[in-house]
Amino acid sequence: MKRLFAIDLWREIPGHAGYEVSFTGEIRSRSTGRRLKPWIHRSGHLYVGLGRRARIQVHHAVMLAFGPTRPEGSECRHLDGNASRNCRSNLQWGSRQENVDDLKRTSGRYAKAQLFDDAASEILRRSTGRRGEQTEFAREFGLSISLINRLVNRRTYAHLRG
Repeated sequence: MKRLFAIDLWREIPGHAGYEVSFTGEIRSRSTGRRLKPWIHRSGHLYVGLGRRARIQVHHAVMLAFGPTRPEGSECRHLDGNASRNCRSNLQWGSRQENVDDLKRTSGRYAKAQLFDDAASEILRRSTGRRGEQTEFAREFGLSISLINRLVNRRTYAHLRG
């Protein structure tokens, strides 16, 4: 990534003493000064490990340190649609719909997300709790049984109404 500034601004990550995040989205240990290497989640978002058990999404760390207080029910949006570009100027708190609108505007991923929303709504509409039903839905819609289970039990895609 090309740097626009010679010096990065660093702040402590709220709730994670001992770690700092830069305005450009890098994370380092305060005690060693070592920059932590992020990994890419299947969603495309960058994560870093903070100690042995904690991990954080890089974009959340940037917004916690440099952004306004997170409004209730909001999500962190990547304004250019690039989930690996975590500089503060590319991030903003917003609603789920604004996040979807960003995807629609910036990439082709929206069509797949919309198809899943439609399939999920149909699954929720037809779900009766009958034994074996989740396996049938998984085969019919080409999804995993565990995803169907999370959907039906409202542990994912809770924004949809059945």
